[in-house]
Amino acid sequence: MKALGHWQTWLGILLLVAATSCSPSTERRLKWNLRTTVKDYEKIGRHDPKWDAAANEALTLYSQWRTEPEKQTDALAQQIAQKCESAVTAGCRDALVSYVHTRFVLNRPGHAPEEIASTHRQIAQGLKASHYSSLRKFYGFLRAGEHLYALKPIPKLEVTEMMNDAATQLSLALKEDDAPYGELVQASRAF
Repeated sequence: MKALGHWQTWLGILLLVAATSCSPSTERRLKWNLRTTVKDYEKIGRHDPKWDAAANEALTLYSQWRTEPEKQTDALAQQIAQKCESAVTAGCRDALVSYVHTRFVLNRPGHAPEEIASTHRQIAQGLKASHYSSLRKFYGFLRAGEHLYALKPIPKLEVTEMMNDAATQLSLALKEDDAPYGELVQASRAF
């Protein structure tokens, strides 16, 4: 019986360590997502009082969506889409807000593949010229490459250019070693 109690104690300690180690990881990931979306938008984004509140809310919700897969619900996606739509309708043309808008509004059924691919290509170029984080730029290029690849005929040169730029940005993000491990793993798998 004494051995059983010993194992139960160790199991309890391991579960406690696992539970507490997950929490800081999620918290760190959320902080990083907020810093590279909301905070970066506040520092380097294209601002106007007409759309700033909606853009900030959209980026905050997007950060939550990115941080925890279990929060990637249709309801949260609709909230992100609504806030992005409000910001864009008010005139927001910031590259990061445009990226999130395209992912949650334009990528829905009813839009032509050519329109979606063209918009993603423009956003990738806007992100490239921006000072947003390398990992944010990576996703812009990756999504542009994916949507261009879906076109018939495939614009191979443009797809190659987008994927090369995505690889470059992912490489920079890995060298910067700023993003949480989970973000880097997710990006690497997506690539």
